[in-house]
Amino acid sequence: MKKIIALTFAALLVAALVARPADAVDGQLPWTLDIAKARETAKSENKNLFILFTGSDWCVWCKQLDAEVFSQAPFVDTVSSQFVFLYLDFPNGAEAKAKVVDLAASEKLVTQYRVQGFPSVIIEGPDGMPVGRTGYQPGGADGYLKNLIALKKDAEAITTMMKTANPEVAVYAKGVAALAKHDFLDYPGYAAVLKKARDLDPDGKHGILGPILGSEERAGLIELVETNLPKPPTEPTVEQWTKVYDYLVKSKHLQGMEFCSIGFGCCLSMMKRGQHAAAKPLLQRIVKDPSLAGQPRAIEMINARIKECDEAPKGETEKPKEGGGI
Repeated sequence: MKKIIALTFAALLVAALVARPADAVDGQLPWTLDIAKARETAKSENKNLFILFTGSDWCVWCKQLDAEVFSQAPFVDTVSSQFVFLYLDFPNGAEAKAKVVDLAASEKLVTQYRVQGFPSVIIEGPDGMPVGRTGYQPGGADGYLKNLIALKKDAEAITTMMKTANPEVAVYAKGVAALAKHDFLDYPGYAAVLKKARDLDPDGKHGILGPILGSEERAGLIELVETNLPKPPTEPTVEQWTKVYDYLVKSKHLQGMEFCSIGFGCCLSMMKRGQHAAAKPLLQRIVKDPSLAGQPRAIEMINARIKECDEAPKGETEKPKEGGGI
């Protein structure tokens, strides 16, 4: 009973976001499997598109998200009519694979939105522009409803920036911050508005330029990785990891999932070679990255490595030597 009361209270909190729907079927969210049809419906009904990337028959956290949130009647009853729900499954079993409408199109979206793991949720506006990103969240249905409140505010900040005829610093600062938070700064559809944003803050005093520079640094990191690191399962050499480490350290505005995943791999390599003192500052920077907000498992794992650095024997080399030696 207490749980139901809490969920009801959360529903009241999102009154501006939701109304009591009538299209939930048998207590389930009204998922669509076809990308084109889902986008067409979102556009015609002027609704945001809720895209779930999942592995229904193998991903433990996907199953947990479904059990804790998507299958809970209070959540379904609250949000069903507010989004168009697109279910993109990447299963292993033949039975589940047979239900996938267009795997190639789904994989294209994974690349387009740089989905790093499952479950992931991308929110698209009715115009097809991405305005939000999330994944598994602790706290059950109540927590996820509150998560949607934050997503809605960020989406509004982005769309307001896009619709503003005369660029304003305050509006653009909020919009750019939201794009950075959800890792969409280098999405091609935002290039024009970000050029205007950059012109508003040439010296970085308004907090607009920094995230944009970070996006450019990320592009440089991706190019460095693609040209310098071998593809798995081949392990990078010490010299190759050193180049990545040097780039990460000098790129002060760098943020996002690529930074976190590549930086974490770099730190693990350093720690294997006893370079805990050099790895720790980078790990501390990674764990505070905005893209990890709402990713408790990742944060826990990184904090465990930071603790390992604290407990490592002293007297090691403070940082990799220039040109090699992580």
